[in-house]
Amino acid sequence: MSRVVKAIERSNIPIDDERKQDLRLAALLHDVGHYPYSHLMEAIDAVQLTEEFIGGGTVSLTGNYPNHEDVGAEVVTNRKDLVKAIGGKKRAQRIAALFTGAGTGEDLKWSKLIHSSLDMDRFDFLLRDAMATGVPYGNVDLPYLLDNVRVSDDGVIGFSAKAITAAEQFLFARYFMYKVVYYHKTTFGLEEACRQLLRRCRDAGLFGVPKDGNAIWSIVANDDFLQFTDAMVDNVVRLAAYSKPTDPAIQPLANAILNRRPPKLLGEATELRAFQDTSLSRSSAFLKTAKREIKRLAGTLGIPPGLFLIVTKKVKLEDEPNPTKTPELLETLVDRAFGADNVPKATKEKLLEGLRDQEHREDLVRIFVNESPTPPTPLVKIPWSITHVAAKHFYEFARIYLVADDAKVAKAKQEVQSWLS
Repeated sequence: MSRVVKAIERSNIPIDDERKQDLRLAALLHDVGHYPYSHLMEAIDAVQLTEEFIGGGTVSLTGNYPNHEDVGAEVVTNRKDLVKAIGGKKRAQRIAALFTGAGTGEDLKWSKLIHSSLDMDRFDFLLRDAMATGVPYGNVDLPYLLDNVRVSDDGVIGFSAKAITAAEQFLFARYFMYKVVYYHKTTFGLEEACRQLLRRCRDAGLFGVPKDGNAIWSIVANDDFLQFTDAMVDNVVRLAAYSKPTDPAIQPLANAILNRRPPKLLGEATELRAFQDTSLSRSSAFLKTAKREIKRLAGTLGIPPGLFLIVTKKVKLEDEPNPTKTPELLETLVDRAFGADNVPKATKEKLLEGLRDQEHREDLVRIFVNESPTPPTPLVKIPWSITHVAAKHFYEFARIYLVADDAKVAKAKQEVQSWLS
């Protein structure tokens, strides 16, 4: 963030010293509300257990756990020691508005540097994770991009036209890092085992896993927050591994994590699809068979169905901005993500409202075409950009993992592979 502030200064873009300091503090504190193991624990409301998948149950759509940005805003604005260090309540509120994207006017404009497709967090983690994992995909030309940051007369942030290739490289780097690193089959399998373990322990009221959003807010409100660290989840895993809970899936999942024996991937259906394509996808067909056969297969192997982990994910390059996402298409996306029969009408409308609001508030990577002073054009809207074509598609996968001994995994894998034929 310090580097982009300097780039803004070099571009003679008006920004006062107080705003610069606010941006640095917001960048420093934007993830202070992260849960133990980051998004892993935060996302357990969205976990669908195998028993629910087989029986037609729904994932939790109520958002029982608040998102980490809201938790962070609470921490930044209400912990007395932090408010004092920041410089007072008013400044703390400005900083929280910057990293949550909740501000208006100037705050909303500058929050794009922390809360959008071109935010500093993404620049940082792509470069850092590429180096840490030894893959080339996350490398981006950060100095060149920062040197080409521009702001329109009405306060819209973008890059100069000559940086269009570097901007595209950034978007593709993020896309490839998700495919290769963040959704790597082994890493993702262990993470999913932990998500499902936490969800089961929470539902059973075991090992101190916060039972709902109110419990999270209670932790944040006092010094319990200082113990709300990865060690808390590590302790849940240890306790679960040496217990005999009623839920037969809890102990095997915990042992898999504790002993570093990741769930084995039995089968994976992958596909590159257009957002406008409403036909049955390869992933959906695979899951349809799984829904029909998993319970029988679990019985054949003599194991609880909960040891099968069934997950789907999508990787996209960039969102198309309004009005290309029509209400009809948004509804299709919600149905595809959760199942048309699983979402009550009121819940669906709430989800759609959230999607529309998110599209309105979260900016896209934008380019000043021909160096025009008018508002920059979203990169996805520039016809000669490869992003214009690629952003109309997404990569999708559905995976089935199993936590079991090698002999049972071998038998299960043989059958699951036949579902892909």
